[in-house]
Amino acid sequence: MSKLARLFSKQPNKKKDSENGSLSPDDTASADMSISLPTNVKHEWHVGHKDGEFLGLPPAWAAWLQGSNIR
Repeated sequence: MSKLARLFSKQPNKKKDSENGSLSPDDTASADMSISLPTNVKHEWHVGHKDGEFLGLPPAWAAWLQGSNIR
């Protein structure tokens, strides 16, 4: 497993209220968050740069760059 996958697979340390087993309001705010890895990822664009020009930009991005005079 990669370092990145291990980082995102750690379970949060949540403190439970001993009386009813739920998180107390004070612990909820301080509990560690668990962020999952991305799902259903689609690589739709590959942008490159050659001889001072961008290659493979989505049409809307190309129009925005051309219109904003960014070089």
